[in-house]
Amino acid sequence: MYKILIIDDDEISTHILSTKLKKLQYTVSVYNDPSIVMEDIKIVEDADIVLLDIMMPNFSGYDVLKEIRQYYSQNNIPVIMVTSQNTTSEIVDALTLGANDYVNKPIQFEVLLSRIETQIKVLELHKKDIHNKQIQLFHAIVATYNHEINNQLNIALNISKTLRKDLKDNKAINRLDHAIEKIGQFVNKIEELNPTIDHSMKDYLNEAKMLNLNNEE
Repeated sequence: MYKILIIDDDEISTHILSTKLKKLQYTVSVYNDPSIVMEDIKIVEDADIVLLDIMMPNFSGYDVLKEIRQYYSQNNIPVIMVTSQNTTSEIVDALTLGANDYVNKPIQFEVLLSRIETQIKVLELHKKDIHNKQIQLFHAIVATYNHEINNQLNIALNISKTLRKDLKDNKAINRLDHAIEKIGQFVNKIEELNPTIDHSMKDYLNEAKMLNLNNEE
């Protein structure tokens, strides 16, 4: 389920809010002291959505929002600001600093839930868009490799044919032809790869992995 991080110094309201969200199967983390988050901004990394109060001691919600946006974009981690003043300037300032949305205090749970669900939909659309772009990039890389390698293979084949006419010993030429044939087979296998499914891997160098195109154990 989705993870919600609440940063608000009001312990009573955050307890009530987190209890309601947990009943809807959300995973909720609460920090009542914003300085803890400021000291370790990676706390927000696992969150899908952040609920951030504006008026807090030591650090305001603006301070925390600025810090979050130094590392995480609006598309990566949506932030919904919680405001008690509900002034136009306060809302504009929050949105200008990178907030995705806002709700007023006292919080109407149905309104907040609607805002959360909206941000989740946007988040999922963004992830889908990234996934589609990754697939497009994958196909473009494969097509480029296929084109460039095939061009070089054709050159090598033509050289092989020329050498075969001039040389009496064809062993070296046969080895060259075999190598060219193997390269062509690997190119075809790479071209057939589907980026949306898991593929067999094997160890390569320095803990890196490579595709197991021969299905070797």
